[in-house]
Amino acid sequence: MALSTATTGEAALPTARAATSAPDARACPQPNHAIAKNPRMSAVRPLSLRDLACTATPSLRQPYWGAPQMVCRAGPTMSAMTGDGFALSEEQEEFRTVARAFAEEVIGPRAAEIDETDEFPWDIHKAMVAQGFLGIGLPEELGGAGGGPLDVCILIEELARVSGGVSVIPLVNRLAAIPILLAGSEAQKREVVEGLVSGEHQYSYCLTEPGSGSDAAAMSSRAVADGDGWRLTGQKRFITNAGISDRYVYFAVTDPGGEKGHNITAFLVPGDAPGFSLGRSEKKMGIRGSPTREVFCEDVPPHRRRCHREGPSLGFQGRSPPPRLSSRDFQLSVQCLKFPY
Repeated sequence: MALSTATTGEAALPTARAATSAPDARACPQPNHAIAKNPRMSAVRPLSLRDLACTATPSLRQPYWGAPQMVCRAGPTMSAMTGDGFALSEEQEEFRTVARAFAEEVIGPRAAEIDETDEFPWDIHKAMVAQGFLGIGLPEELGGAGGGPLDVCILIEELARVSGGVSVIPLVNRLAAIPILLAGSEAQKREVVEGLVSGEHQYSYCLTEPGSGSDAAAMSSRAVADGDGWRLTGQKRFITNAGISDRYVYFAVTDPGGEKGHNITAFLVPGDAPGFSLGRSEKKMGIRGSPTREVFCEDVPPHRRRCHREGPSLGFQGRSPPPRLSSRDFQLSVQCLKFPY
């Protein structure tokens, strides 16, 4: 796949158990963002995540405006299959405990209001950024918190138990980051990860069109070469987070005569680009507080820099994260059934 850029101008993940001065504890680099001081762990230096094998004790009675101080232990992030079947690692169980506590104590009191007003919860987004949740599943070497698809599933599942709309915030941002992480330049990769974990940027994934849904390669959006850049024209529909995001990963055909699915390029477009606009907002029965809108590109002007040549861009689709979508949908069904677990 190919990625172009249109321009006009360290998270740490908490888990549940209290940190101790165990002999296997090891120092980790200081994360980039401010870490809230936890009075119950005043003797422990704030340390970053390493392979989701960290332990910490967040104070659940104080606002989540910063990740707790923690100490990191070496160890795997996922247990192997055993005679008893699949099992989460100890660290993942600890992470699930903290993710659940965060959802119930921070999101829970706002969930009904978010559902009623259908307004994006900026305060919850800020809290999740401070807690380090926006870095889950993003490369640690680029400033993310690390972890894999299962760790992301744990987070999304626990958030969706309380609010389907809120669970989409980390979900859709990571979805839009995947094409960049798979095919972007090193500068683009670092920009997307640092922007997400700091809360400075949010991203939308622009693929679906009025005439192409499951057959995404049938899209009509076009990118026409103009000098050393491209002009984008087209319409996307049902774009999650549109209007909240300030970065859009926009797919368009660059070679109409080329092989279907191998003639599409992904472009990174800022929300303030000339010719870029938003259409109607969908009035949804569920997943409220997460905007879904149309997106238009009307002769969006040439990009200043083009990082990759055009080529196959839908091949990564098979590596996109449907399991994370499934984890959210599972919890929505649990809500509907009022099933305690």
